[in-house]
Amino acid sequence: MPDLRRIAAAALALAAGALATPAAAQAAAPAGGTGPGRVAFAVDDGAILKSVDGSGAGWAFALPDGGALLVGTGATRGALYAARIDARGALVASFGTAGVVTLPGGAAVLGGVLQILRQPDGKLLLIGSDQALSLASALRVTRLNADLTLDRTYGSGGTATTVVGVGCGSCTTGALAPDGSLVLTGATGTVTSPTPALRWTVTRLTPSGETDRGFGADGVATIPTAVSTSGLNVAIDGRGAIVVEGQAQASLLGGETNLVLARLTPAGAMDPAYAGGKAIDVPFESGRAMLVRDDGAVVVQGDVGGSILPLPIASRQLLARYTAAGALDPAFGRGGFADLGTAITPSQLLPADGGALLVAGTPTYVLAPRAQVVLGRLNVRRVLAGGAIDGSFGGPSGHTFDIPFGGGGSSFLVSVRPRPVAGIVQNSFRGDRLVPRPDGSYLVAGGVGVSQPTGEGTGFSIGRFAVAALTPAITLDASFGAPASPLRLTVRVPRQRARTAREAHGIRVVVTASAVGLARVKILHGARAVAHSLLPVFGTTSRTLPVELTAYGNAYLRRHRNVTLTVRASGRDLLTNTATTTARGRLR
Repeated sequence: MPDLRRIAAAALALAAGALATPAAAQAAAPAGGTGPGRVAFAVDDGAILKSVDGSGAGWAFALPDGGALLVGTGATRGALYAARIDARGALVASFGTAGVVTLPGGAAVLGGVLQILRQPDGKLLLIGSDQALSLASALRVTRLNADLTLDRTYGSGGTATTVVGVGCGSCTTGALAPDGSLVLTGATGTVTSPTPALRWTVTRLTPSGETDRGFGADGVATIPTAVSTSGLNVAIDGRGAIVVEGQAQASLLGGETNLVLARLTPAGAMDPAYAGGKAIDVPFESGRAMLVRDDGAVVVQGDVGGSILPLPIASRQLLARYTAAGALDPAFGRGGFADLGTAITPSQLLPADGGALLVAGTPTYVLAPRAQVVLGRLNVRRVLAGGAIDGSFGGPSGHTFDIPFGGGGSSFLVSVRPRPVAGIVQNSFRGDRLVPRPDGSYLVAGGVGVSQPTGEGTGFSIGRFAVAALTPAITLDASFGAPASPLRLTVRVPRQRARTAREAHGIRVVVTASAVGLARVKILHGARAVAHSLLPVFGTTSRTLPVELTAYGNAYLRRHRNVTLTVRASGRDLLTNTATTTARGRLR
């Protein structure tokens, strides 16, 4: 029976060289890399997170010059970073420090950010709360100046707090009006089991961050519904009317749920010209996206578990279009509904030419044996004005487009029994929203990274901002980024004893790579694998990493000393560049 405590201690000793790189060496590492149509870069010192939650850019804003402002997280908990890139994806050196700014305020201001809006003057509005998904926590808005310093003239010292609680953590909670005011939707009331008592509410802040007491009743408009309802999305149409979408739920124990649609006047009253001044029950169980057209029509996305069309549809994604008067539009799809099928999980609706719209999201995750979420994939569909899906749109790969990044999960740090070694061809990119650029092309911003698990939900990781550019036809735009840079990789076996390797259940190797990513290392005795792992490459300095013994390796090293071994390694970085190398080593 192996001594688990000795194995654990040896594993930590093996990992020390991989994870305790001096800060100065980390800071000297290159910011990231480029490839045709893609860029990836660090926004902090490249420190390794003591978790598997390495992230990246969560929000992106296209700029008039074709560049973009990106906001997201790095290695420092409770901090947000902003980076500016030009039209080709290069960091703008004159912005902050080498293209990156650490946003002010720390966790007290930036914690629980749900949405970020950019004003026409370049100021940012950060909408969130300390408890991002708690309805008991009021929505709070912090404004940053165009240079991303705290705007202390907004609200109270830079932050405005509302009486409206969080309604949805992944929806469009706020919308900017042309006069600079901010409309927010959510809920007030309490969450009680089994019957919640939430009131669907909307509030408006003035351009200076004060509650607009002339809106609704003393600054808050309450939308009457039959059951407990909370706000999801809000938008302002071309006439200044406020369109809001909510989620109605009679019970926390399941029961009936559906989406609700309403329109308010600019003064915060129910609009009598929209469905007679009443809220509309949308026959979708849930949804995330809403689009308000210039003509006042509203398109909402949602899913159903039963059938609202002549054909039975189980867990299908649909669109519904309502006219400017609040009635289902019979000219859209079949009786006002368009069927998106089951292959997409939508997160965004965008207007397109000719009355069409784009539906963006990710491929649906299917609950099936051995099924898994496939990262790096973007599903984009073009729905024509009449509700039909444009079968010619989406490039040679169809509606689903693979955004080519690398990274991913490496092997378990150490284990008693050998585990299967994952493939080096992984895609860690997380990003599912299109950012329209002035020339009609798109950016997709997100994060890429590398992680190494040490237990259930624990481990180490790094995260990088990542951006891909797509043409109007949703193909990779090779004019963005730069030609691929060759990956350089070396590996060697440092001095160590065969007995020590067997007790630690791993053979130490020193890996040096010119870019972060993954390295697949196999150590052979003759044609037999003694050790085999997929290793994390967290930086560009040399790192000592453990390669896990195979069952054969355990048995072989129990009987042999002074053995000469062959090392074969292949590397793949975050931009999918690859390299291979071999080496010889000896265990005493």
